[in-house]
Amino acid sequence: MTSDPIDSPRTSPVGAFHQELRTPDQVALELPIAGPSTRMLAYGIDYLLIFVLQVGLIAMIVLTLPPVVAWLGGLFEQLQQDLASGDVDAFQSSTAVMFFFVFLLLTQLVNEILYFIFWETVSGGRSPGKMALKLRVVREGGQRINFGASALRNLMRIADILPSSYLVGVISMVASDAGRRLGDLAAGTLVVREDRPPRAARSESETISPSASYRFDRAQIQSLGTTELQLIRRTLGRLEGLDSAQREPVLARTVEVLRQKIGYGGVEPREREDFLRALLSQMESF
Repeated sequence: MTSDPIDSPRTSPVGAFHQELRTPDQVALELPIAGPSTRMLAYGIDYLLIFVLQVGLIAMIVLTLPPVVAWLGGLFEQLQQDLASGDVDAFQSSTAVMFFFVFLLLTQLVNEILYFIFWETVSGGRSPGKMALKLRVVREGGQRINFGASALRNLMRIADILPSSYLVGVISMVASDAGRRLGDLAAGTLVVREDRPPRAARSESETISPSASYRFDRAQIQSLGTTELQLIRRTLGRLEGLDSAQREPVLARTVEVLRQKIGYGGVEPREREDFLRALLSQMESF
């Protein structure tokens, strides 16, 4: 059995902006896909931060690299001469103007790509804009995004941004059933809403908190994502309707997948439900 939460995942659309996955024991999990308008609003928040970073970066370059200061000085002098000439066509076709806008475009694009790679890698697929709107980038199976996938999806912004204002990316999101831009298609990623399904009901016979006997460190919790959270909740939610013969295989499969995913040691059969409830409790409070 693999350590991924989905064994040979099967995906299919289950209505507008949702995608369905099935776990090895055929528990259906739905990933609520983020729509284009929500993603653009999140990008707007991120863009404001990127703009501030870009201004700071340019200021740092100007202050620390004298040759760049000299080059920019000559560039602005040439721009002033072109403006003073009063010839609009000459100004628009000026080499100085072209270099100035290419310089701004390249610094903005590099800054933007590195910004999103950094946040998606360190925060499990969430930039500040996505955090504000409760969105997350995940891999197609619902697993946590890794550095390689983040780097690829963000390098593809070079294509998504064409011809301007992310027109190609927006068209791709609208045309795709899963709302994916070209970067998502290339990297095998999705942007999902972090909708919280109802909490699993606790057993009446449970008298002490399971979290008292199980503790997980920050790295273990961060290795889990939306899919694993839904898997735990759906599994616990099914237990009340199953007899003992049915409960054990369901618990065993779910616990084994999660145990391997976080690198946890063996779990006794009688403690599997406690293990899941402790993991759920700590994920919800993280």
